[in-house]
Amino acid sequence: MFAVKKSQDIIPILIAVLIFALQLTAIFVPVMWSVVMALMIVYFCGTIAAFQHHHGHCSVFRNKRINEILDSMMSFQTGITPYAWVLHHNIGHHGNYMKQYPIDESENLDASNWSREDGSVMNRWEYVWYNRKRMHSRCTDIGQRSGKIFDKYVRFRRIHFLSIVVFFCLSFWISGWVGLLSTCLLFVAIPQFMVLMIFETTYDHHSGLFTEQKHEASRNILGSFYNFSRLNLGYHTAHHIKPGLHWSELPEYHKKIEHRIPEALIDRNESFVQSLAKTIWAGEK
Repeated sequence: MFAVKKSQDIIPILIAVLIFALQLTAIFVPVMWSVVMALMIVYFCGTIAAFQHHHGHCSVFRNKRINEILDSMMSFQTGITPYAWVLHHNIGHHGNYMKQYPIDESENLDASNWSREDGSVMNRWEYVWYNRKRMHSRCTDIGQRSGKIFDKYVRFRRIHFLSIVVFFCLSFWISGWVGLLSTCLLFVAIPQFMVLMIFETTYDHHSGLFTEQKHEASRNILGSFYNFSRLNLGYHTAHHIKPGLHWSELPEYHKKIEHRIPEALIDRNESFVQSLAKTIWAGEK
């Protein structure tokens, strides 16, 4: 029942479970302790966001229900509810990531577009707010063409919000207003912050790369610590060419295609400090 497809996923699963346990614990301790725990949790939520992204492409468990439970648990850490990655990212982004404004009316725009309607490139925070505002409406637009996936997306969003209401009631019953404050921090503020940080990170993946060539459409980060903590998300060209490839296999595939990727799209910096910084804040490209 709990059999995983790839043994490399065991540690990320344990991290996700541990962080969820810390979230639950933090709503029943004094507020200052909740704040301290929240600061630690936020960093590891970056790893979990990368893992949930990969999980959306290549499910972790052999059992479908267990996959949905894992995805639901991670949604309390990333703010991305089950099947949202499939709709917005897999279908809306991967299927159209080189399709930016201006486009032909018959084409589908990238669900995470970084160009304005006049074809100019958005700045970083314009991109973040623009796409955050449209995230769920785009899931709905894509989902209405995707039948059963959209039904699951809606159902799990309802379960997600109902669960948060339960957490609020439970924390208030046990810890009063202090519990409510901690619950708001751990289950509302952190996930919503993470959604913004996910978009902030993705800005550098493709922004400004107007091209129809898949080897020239993504930026790559080869720093070992960055890819260790973000589960090889830095091998982005490889991921876009083979999105169903397990994250542990991306470095090997990257080696096979690296000669076709422009050097300007490869960040080879191996500095621990700079790699660590990239896991916290994408910064300017």
